[in-house]
Amino acid sequence: MYNDASLALIPSAVGDGVVYNARPVEVLGAELVTNGDFATDSDWTKGANWTIANGSANSNGSGLIYQTSVSYVDGKTYKVTFDANITSGGGTVRLGNTTSTIAFTNGANEFYLQTDASNTTRYIFFQGISLVGSIDNVSVKETSAQDFDFTRASEATRVLSGGRIEKVRTNSLLQSNDFDTTWTTTAGSTFTSGQSGYDGSSDAWLLTDSGWASSYATYQNMSVSGIYTLSIYAKAASTSTIRMDVLQASNSPYLIVELSSGTIHSSANIIDYNIEDVSNGWYRISFAGTLASTSYVRIGCYGAGTVYIQSAQLEQGTVATEYIATTTTSVSVGSVNDMPRLDWSGGCPALLLEPSRTNSLTHSEAFSQWTLEGSASLTSNAIASPDGYVNAAKLIAGASIARQATKLADTSNGDLAYSVYAKKGEYSVIQLTDAANGSMYANFDLNAGVVGGYEQTTPLIESMGSGWYRCTMTYSAGAAPVNAMRLSIAESPTQIRLVEFAGNGSDGIYIYGAQLEAGSYATSYIPSYGTATTRIAEVCNGAGTASTFNDSAGVFYVDIATLSLSDTSERQVSISNGGTSYVRIQYGGTSGQIYCFIYVNGVKVADIRKSGLDTSVPNKVALRWSASGYSAFVNGTLIETDTFVSDFTSYPLTDLSFTGFKGKVDQILVFPT
Repeated sequence: MYNDASLALIPSAVGDGVVYNARPVEVLGAELVTNGDFATDSDWTKGANWTIANGSANSNGSGLIYQTSVSYVDGKTYKVTFDANITSGGGTVRLGNTTSTIAFTNGANEFYLQTDASNTTRYIFFQGISLVGSIDNVSVKETSAQDFDFTRASEATRVLSGGRIEKVRTNSLLQSNDFDTTWTTTAGSTFTSGQSGYDGSSDAWLLTDSGWASSYATYQNMSVSGIYTLSIYAKAASTSTIRMDVLQASNSPYLIVELSSGTIHSSANIIDYNIEDVSNGWYRISFAGTLASTSYVRIGCYGAGTVYIQSAQLEQGTVATEYIATTTTSVSVGSVNDMPRLDWSGGCPALLLEPSRTNSLTHSEAFSQWTLEGSASLTSNAIASPDGYVNAAKLIAGASIARQATKLADTSNGDLAYSVYAKKGEYSVIQLTDAANGSMYANFDLNAGVVGGYEQTTPLIESMGSGWYRCTMTYSAGAAPVNAMRLSIAESPTQIRLVEFAGNGSDGIYIYGAQLEAGSYATSYIPSYGTATTRIAEVCNGAGTASTFNDSAGVFYVDIATLSLSDTSERQVSISNGGTSYVRIQYGGTSGQIYCFIYVNGVKVADIRKSGLDTSVPNKVALRWSASGYSAFVNGTLIETDTFVSDFTSYPLTDLSFTGFKGKVDQILVFPT
């Protein structure tokens, strides 16, 4: 079927600022790279730690390798392919000086990069980041692919196959494993590279602390704020004590660890810590704390001595995640700015396009920053959350008769969507309320996965897998502020608002990812680590040319869903001439209704409507036109057919675009007959 289409959006591949179009068939230009198979040691400029031998370019650390005079044209799109064999570390690729830098992975790599008009350097660059490995079979060719342009000026999350939430992860430290560069060393302290590392490489460093400063030997200036986790791999040498801290104006967090036993020596001003044994005497040690906007990350032996260290990381959140290597800039992975999201929350991948929303709750994961009520208590980082890391909290019912709850101050009002991810523990019911509306609440049964009792709210429970549910209540809070949002343990699904009871001081429920946003429905999770956080609206447009579409006949097929039945804004997908001639399929205006329109030079030729649909799940709509007439199908059923005397030959269709569309796109196909 796809081979018959002249245009096909099938959510399977995305790049920086682009959603790849499966049709029309790609036509590639001439090869622009010379000696891309590295058959000879020529044509490439090798920086530090790069060599060419045995038919590949080989890296043993950090540095650049590049080729000049790659004859690309500004504004064109190029297909860049190569093979990477990575033993450790990582790397990036880019065209010229202004195109995006893309991280590559082990194995075959394929990227579509669009050059910028301001590019004056005709290079292809490869950057090794503590890279031990090689690249080979480098190719750069102009492509005829007509892809969709995509923008979103913020980070975002998505749901992966199996229900895991993928967040953007960023290592904010620079030169995260090159301690003789950006890092400043105290008098007499030194670093010696080339030591045996925790991962079997020679990328570890011997830190010799002169003892000049009693608590640190090296530091790096930082300008970040909020909840962050600092981590490093460490091993005892002449001394078995290591200290990590973040120096700031007040409440500086620190952790001192005994590396001989993998135990804590002392700490202060931290939310939580972890000491992970990674074998052969190596530990990954980490702590989470609240950082001010100006601070210093410091590492030392807690006195004179030596220790081995490797791979430092500073990241948002309450736990350390997989190490991300950096050089002169921080490095992020996940749905970063302008990276389209293929979301699996419906079971199959769909292009997710959402409006701008703000999570007004300042701490979505660090529930230690919320205020406990009654006799409740909290354990941070108790079990694995829906993002796969051990960063979900346990809310525990205390032994005194009282509320068993926690709350966070907020001043939102109006129409609100309040959500949290929850999993049963010894208790299985969670209750959501605010602190201003005395009769409003919603209960969620985490054992049966169903909504319990509720008043003056619209509740929704969605399974995320592994016993986790996203529990959402939407309601109108009125003009007054909510004062605070509350999470409570309930003893039964039918329990009324804020019943007091006594627990045993150890039983509870698990919580993660609280979110409060203005709107009639909840959108994808927006993490917050100290301030309200905004996800910017997504825009996807621009596939096709005049040669893509048949002006005298065609079929326009979409498989799309709204974000919620309550969203009645116009959500349009159109093929047009850029003006008043178009074929359009849209949601909006009336809940549960799909519209199909055909306009030729501003004159309405077809107006077809189908009501009574659940538009929050994918609906398959096909709209056919030809000189003999039109017909429309919804989910395989013909809903209308008629004749008309008109076509688009005088008003050629040139572009497929989204207008105000927010929802999920499973497929879009255009057939020329």
